[in-house]
Amino acid sequence: MNLRPPGYEPGELPGCSTPRRGRQYTSVDVAFWAALGFLVAAIVVGTSSVGARAYRTWKACVSLALVGAAGSEMLDAKSAATAAKVARVSTGGEQLLLAAASLERSRARARVLVGAVDEMLDVVRAVTALVPKK
Repeated sequence: MNLRPPGYEPGELPGCSTPRRGRQYTSVDVAFWAALGFLVAAIVVGTSSVGARAYRTWKACVSLALVGAAGSEMLDAKSAATAAKVARVSTGGEQLLLAAASLERSRARARVLVGAVDEMLDVVRAVTALVPKK
């Protein structure tokens, strides 16, 4: 009698009809796992690089906002100081115009007085010309 189950080839040992491999890797398996490892490493490095750059950008924006706020406050203070100076200058300008008008009136009086003195000197010269010299 034939003790072999049906389906075996003559001379084939039982359990050998299906080819089996051990724990050996082919070059395709190695390439696949190497590519997958590289991809995971690239994702980790890229994500950490983008995160670090985003953090530096955020810090720069916060710093810029603080500097901008301080600059705005300084600009407001200087603007108020400039407005006060403009008010003082305009007041000083009005005073200067009043002083210039007063100076012009004084100059007009001085011209009248100089004219009067010249007339008196002419009279004095005429009188002294009439007086005999000794």
